[in-house]
Amino acid sequence: MRERIDELHEVIDADDDGIVSMEEYILFNLKKMGKVDDDTIALLREQFNALDADGSGALDAGDIDYLQQACDMMGDGSKPPSKLGSPRAASKAEASDGRDGPDRYKP
Repeated sequence: MRERIDELHEVIDADDDGIVSMEEYILFNLKKMGKVDDDTIALLREQFNALDADGSGALDAGDIDYLQQACDMMGDGSKPPSKLGSPRAASKAEASDGRDGPDRYKP
């Protein structure tokens, strides 16, 4: 138990915010066990950020829909939509003005 308490102090000291989140605890232990390294974590964070179309910090159905639209458009040679605005906002704009395809992203 003492060893685990000492480890918690290490985790707290790692980012100086005085708390240990579940993510910090899990990552600390995975690194300590040699299951993951900092480069892999950085790569996964970059991938997550690329998938997070609306920049909310969470992946939801809107992000997945947005990514599917972008893939569909790239498959037919169209330019994918920009990451400006949320996918839900783009869907609402499409529904309200009836424009379809890449034109729905133009002002």
